[in-house]
Amino acid sequence: LAESAAEGGLKDQAKEIFLQAAEKAKKAAEHLSIAGKINSLLCDPDLAAEISSKAKKSCKTPAEFIDLAKALVSNFDDADQAKEVLGAALEVCQSGDDFTLVTQSAQELFPDGDVAMSLFESAKAQADDGLKLGNLAKAAVTGLGDEEFGKKMFAQAKDMLEDGDSLMKLGAIIKESVDDKPLLADTYK
Repeated sequence: LAESAAEGGLKDQAKEIFLQAAEKAKKAAEHLSIAGKINSLLCDPDLAAEISSKAKKSCKTPAEFIDLAKALVSNFDDADQAKEVLGAALEVCQSGDDFTLVTQSAQELFPDGDVAMSLFESAKAQADDGLKLGNLAKAAVTGLGDEEFGKKMFAQAKDMLEDGDSLMKLGAIIKESVDDKPLLADTYK
């Protein structure tokens, strides 16, 4: 209906319909779709950006945040908001694989910057458990390809752990991530 109104020259009516649709939207993809149509049919990038910013509130998984960040860059050329969205994605990461996914996406979107590294630094600061930090280190090695950074994080993770069972689990993560026999031996002590 809004599209027909916009194509018929009734831009004010189309805008109202789009705004009503945005209020009813529940998912990030719905907000993005509406924002994209506003941008292309009404040529109103400010309103489109406002609607797309609502999408962040409806993201629940790292993948949804990533899709939103990609759309913000490709559809609206809004790198700053995309970086904020990737930062927010860290809050819902549950595993090293989630962190890897977010940081690899950051590298794809911002190949010239250190967005991925700053995301890891932020996630590292939030890690309150040695095994979480170990999984994050594994993700750093996988996602950034930076073994030295990963090794430093593994050493910090080892220092956070005390019980043998957790150290054994960390050792297994280290073994599959980096080739560092002294670090591995020190972890298994």
